[in-house]
Amino acid sequence: MLHSPLWKTSVPPFQLIIFDCDGTLVDTERVGNQVIVESLQNMGHAITLDEALAAFAGRKMADTLKLIEERLGAPLPPAFLDRLREDMAVAFEERLETMPGVPDVLDFLQASHVPRCVASNGPHEKMEISLGVTGLLPYFGQSVFSAYECKSWKPDPGLFFFAAEKMGYPPSACAVVEDSAFGVRGGIAAGMTVFGYAPRHEGNDLKSLGARVFHHMDELPHLLRSMP
Repeated sequence: MLHSPLWKTSVPPFQLIIFDCDGTLVDTERVGNQVIVESLQNMGHAITLDEALAAFAGRKMADTLKLIEERLGAPLPPAFLDRLREDMAVAFEERLETMPGVPDVLDFLQASHVPRCVASNGPHEKMEISLGVTGLLPYFGQSVFSAYECKSWKPDPGLFFFAAEKMGYPPSACAVVEDSAFGVRGGIAAGMTVFGYAPRHEGNDLKSLGARVFHHMDELPHLLRSMP
């Protein structure tokens, strides 16, 4: 439950809230990177979950694969990506959960008729699984946008411009909620107000990029309503 009564009495001043998906709405970063860890271990390459999160979180898959090949010092097998996506889909179905407090935040925004959408570097197929199994998809309907649609991946601001245009709002009227440096950089470059979600660390890297950092979704209402 949200701890602040302000959620029941105050509506955020932003016309549109743009959420990242992985690591912000759903805990796909930990689950997905655990699958990467297991896949690499099966190939004889030891890597910890913390190392994988530090190296791969927030990146598009193509960049992640390049980094893995650099670590291995050799090309990945041709079927690696297909198998990885299959294993991730199974893991999401079995283990994926929302980030703590997310349903309460979305309940408030929905009850307050605040427009919202998702903008992710991931493909639609991945978001349909992750948002579907966690029960979050109905909060967004068709307002789910992928970098694969506009061919612009964070930290490039193109995805944020694309989402704002599709939703019918100017960038200056949008708030972005992001957990990665890539997303924060993209939102700032788009001229949007960015809130950096840091549930497992201090968030100094996000703050240094210009984000207003918070650590639990319960804090988001005050941050949203306190902006001019």
